Amino acid sequence: MEILKKILDILYFIVFSGPMDIRLMILFVLYIIGLWGVFVKCGLKGWWALIPVARVYKLALCADREQEGRWLTSVHVVLIINYAISRFAENGGIIAFLCLLVEVALFFASIVYEARVFSGLCRVFERRRLWVLLWLIAEWVP
Repeated sequence: MEILKKILDILYFIVFSGPMDIRLMILFVLYIIGLWGVFVKCGLKGWWALIPVARVYKLALCADREQEGRWLTSVHVVLIINYAISRFAENGGIIAFLCLLVEVALFFASIVYEARVFSGLCRVFERRRLWVLLWLIAEWVP
């Protein structure tokens, strides 16, 4: 039963990218609606916003930043795998500590690549670079 709970927790993390409550669920839905609009405006299918890892790559394609999108997608996949490993690791053990180190390193890497992708979106949609900050905040809220 404990293993099933951990597996469901991992699936929940993959779909929603973190723990949820009702306020975050509302923000998540608004974020998906916004991504859907961006994808449609870029000529992509809007439903790509519903697929957790693929939405990152498709957003990078909208920004003409395919290389950064590949790296960012890889970072997200490794974060999901790292989260899965940490859920089964013993609390206070070396595996849990290594998972924490990997998560911190990937957090900073994802900020760099997300800033590049969002900067490309500002260029594509002819917006000021100040929007990059708003995109970064919106990316980490849900």
